Amino acid sequence: MSLFDKYIINPVSAGLKKESQGIPIPLYKLSRYTNYIDKGTITAIGGKPSSGKTGLMDYAYFISVFKEWRESIYELDEKGQIVFEQGVPVSNGHARKPLKMFYFSMKTDIRIKLQKWLCLYLKLEYGILMDIPTLTSGVGQLYELTEDHVEMIQAAKKFFDEFEDQVLTLVNGRQTPSSIYNRVNDYMKSIGHVDQTGTYMLNRENEGQTTIMYVDNDEYMLSENDGHHMMNDGDLKIRLSSHFETLKRTYGVTSFVITPSKLSNSRMVKDSEPTYKEIGVYAKVADIGLVTYNPYNENNNKFLNYPVEDLIIRGVNRFRTVTIVRNYNGQANITVGLIFQGECGFFVESSAPNDFEFFEVAAKNLAKLAYVSLD
Repeated sequence: MSLFDKYIINPVSAGLKKESQGIPIPLYKLSRYTNYIDKGTITAIGGKPSSGKTGLMDYAYFISVFKEWRESIYELDEKGQIVFEQGVPVSNGHARKPLKMFYFSMKTDIRIKLQKWLCLYLKLEYGILMDIPTLTSGVGQLYELTEDHVEMIQAAKKFFDEFEDQVLTLVNGRQTPSSIYNRVNDYMKSIGHVDQTGTYMLNRENEGQTTIMYVDNDEYMLSENDGHHMMNDGDLKIRLSSHFETLKRTYGVTSFVITPSKLSNSRMVKDSEPTYKEIGVYAKVADIGLVTYNPYNENNNKFLNYPVEDLIIRGVNRFRTVTIVRNYNGQANITVGLIFQGECGFFVESSAPNDFEFFEVAAKNLAKLAYVSLD
């Protein structure tokens, strides 16, 4: 097979047949530019504190991905719920490809992570807004849990048990770049082999598998020795980015990393706006670079003419943006507005800044959020 056939004719044919489109994400506007999640890509997500970078990764590229994969072999009703007959889910007749996820939670304790993920799942599955204080009946809860809420929480056990048993390896605590790499590398060696041509091949039971790793966040890595001295933060990130490239090139592993932006001492509002520099060393290796932004926190209330101040609802800041600062296969310097429900890490893409009706309706709906579950 010629290189032209392999890299041009075959991908074009697959595209026309709607094959190999990757894993969809729930943010339609963003995916128009970044495409779906594809094998062997590196995505770096930067952003300043409270800009929603971890929420974006966990919602768009993690929980939603498993949920979509889990439901891909079942028939769904008009509301997106799995159809059951006599207590058994109805199959759509299609087999799904294997999926494996590694999540390195270096910043946040697993207990908090799981509770936040549950709140997000309840939003996706049932449309209810719940935060951790409400989930645990703690101080500041939005409302008291009802029997219906408890039943929903108990029903979610099946979702998370399947997640843990079938797909997810969750690693808690700070890691060195090498320990992150070794865990994924050892796993890939266990499910495949290198053939006589030097090409990595998955075992038969893993054919077609997508393997994804998530690193949250690279500011919390443990140091390691490079053979001469203990590495500093910059060196650690360079080594991690190199490991991403190796896993991508050797096995086709897909990687996501949260890399907090460096804070600037500049008093110029313009200097706070998203730029490719905010993804640091990954600007050289990432296929996609995203930067989340909180205009209100940066006193940039006229950012791209979005009605930022109108979305401060009952003292809660509900507006964020995400900017594509690097896009190896498409357009960059594209910004998408986001309505953010930080209680559970849920996002909805906004309309254009001049769509006054959209933002008026959004503000009214957001004002009702704290009262929805009290009725």
